[in-house]
Amino acid sequence: MATQRHSYLSRSHLLRMATFAQRAVDYSIKSYELGVSETHRLFLKHDQEWRNLQRCIAIRGRTLFVAGMLVDGDSLKGDCAMRIYSALQVTYTAAAEIVHSAALMVELEQRPPSPQLGELGRFVNGLVRLCTVALFKKEVQHARQILLNHRGRRWFELTLCHIRCLPAGNSVAQARFELAIADALEQIAEQAYEIARAVNSSPPDEDDRLDAAREIPRFACGGHEKDIGAPCLGGRFAAF
Repeated sequence: MATQRHSYLSRSHLLRMATFAQRAVDYSIKSYELGVSETHRLFLKHDQEWRNLQRCIAIRGRTLFVAGMLVDGDSLKGDCAMRIYSALQVTYTAAAEIVHSAALMVELEQRPPSPQLGELGRFVNGLVRLCTVALFKKEVQHARQILLNHRGRRWFELTLCHIRCLPAGNSVAQARFELAIADALEQIAEQAYEIARAVNSSPPDEDDRLDAAREIPRFACGGHEKDIGAPCLGGRFAAF
């Protein structure tokens, strides 16, 4: 009889992390597009919930260690879970950096970021939304949709390069803030691709299903799966 192995990361923890990371990205983009301090306050409240979740994950790991339970750290499933966990951590941190930069822009009365930065944000938000749906529904086609959209990825890279080469700010401070936000958006995009790769390579698990209709958060799909990605990507996910 095979010995049961446990994972440091439960599926419910990963799904909650994905939910929090998606919400953080959404807050971060609104923070620099709208330039309102209320978004920053909402993020601070959200950040406390994120920290509480991290403590729960740490407690689970310590409990398994103290109990001497065998941990599944070498299987493909365990490896994919750790990759997703790491990517979500980086995603959340980058979103927090955007919120911080946006708050400073408001405080220093800088003008709103360039329209190109807004387009990048909406594209990145679409990537993260698709990743969230892929994790909740455990359907690799959403992950493959991200990985196969070479046209959208190329557009993102060229737009990012243009922002870095020709900063639109009239002041050094404005340019510095915009570049910081662009760098953070690039980090989030990279993590979305990493999550998509991990989901695409994760083995199927028949014993760990979720009812997708109940579990997918409304903010991740706008209430309609068919609308996922399209409104916030400017149609760039429509062409492959």
